[in-house]
Amino acid sequence: TTLPLPAPSLSLPAHPSLSSQVRLVDVRAWDTILGDRTPALVAEAWVTNDALVPIRRIVVEAEARREGRAQAYASTTCGAAVSHRLLKRLARDEIETLRTLEAPAAVEPGNRLPCQIAFAGVEPGIEEVVLRIASVEPFPGHHPHAFRPEE
Repeated sequence: TTLPLPAPSLSLPAHPSLSSQVRLVDVRAWDTILGDRTPALVAEAWVTNDALVPIRRIVVEAEARREGRAQAYASTTCGAAVSHRLLKRLARDEIETLRTLEAPAAVEPGNRLPCQIAFAGVEPGIEEVVLRIASVEPFPGHHPHAFRPEE
């Protein structure tokens, strides 16, 4: 399945070999109602940096499926996750703003970062959520040959 690229406002000067060195772990999803009474599906995961260099601007794309068919697409820059309680107080437009916030610092090798995606306006009944790393940037100052794992 080909997922859409992140919004044009996101920067993507990523190195392709870095995406394969980042893992999504502890993935889960649930239905909720936002503060403005909009139904939403929320997916969250931890992004783990297995690369040998610090990384930043991790963009994750997600697809919500019902009966094997895509119902919604979303993308987010990881690092801005809020509690379940606060999420229920936020309105749909505030959720959209969270998608563009970047993590304040680099993710060092071996460390992890929270990632949260909300599909606002999606009715309950989604059976599957597919997440994938769309883009990862090296922290500035690292030479590209350092991105590849040793063979």
